[in-house]
Amino acid sequence: MVNNLSETLAVNCDTLAHIWIKKVRKAENLKTYNALSDDALLKINSKVYRTLSLWLQNENDKNSIGAFFVNIGKERRKQGFAVSEVSYALFLSQRAVQEYIINENLIDSSMALYTIMGLSSQVSDFFYLGSYYMVKGYLEDTYLALQKNEDMSDEKLRTYFSDDFFFKDVDRVH
Repeated sequence: MVNNLSETLAVNCDTLAHIWIKKVRKAENLKTYNALSDDALLKINSKVYRTLSLWLQNENDKNSIGAFFVNIGKERRKQGFAVSEVSYALFLSQRAVQEYIINENLIDSSMALYTIMGLSSQVSDFFYLGSYYMVKGYLEDTYLALQKNEDMSDEKLRTYFSDDFFFKDVDRVH
């Protein structure tokens, strides 16, 4: 069943990405993502699901997953996404997989409970590792930019490290 699911996910990466896009569009705190077109969102998220299917098929190890997500973190930092947005968007990616599995009846009633738990654990591990490595890549790239003395004004740092939740009532003093 796990192999069938990973094959199904591999074939339906774009479907999963469209479910994710709907979730992104409903998330008011994902302003940078919501400024992109659906095609741009599809492009940046489909690879996540392809990588997940390889993970479920045991074709990618922890190091491959780490490298993949470190690169995503670095790319998103360079593109001006706040780290909180990137993290939440990845969370929504996981939710899209869960929704797809439930709505498409990929888990039939004859499937043993331990198999369902194992599959759920594998999907969760993928996204937990992804979150860890994505933030690691984001912060590593930020560190390198600061080390190179790139323009890191307060405004730019706010872009990377804050969102509507932070600094609401506080004016930063220089």
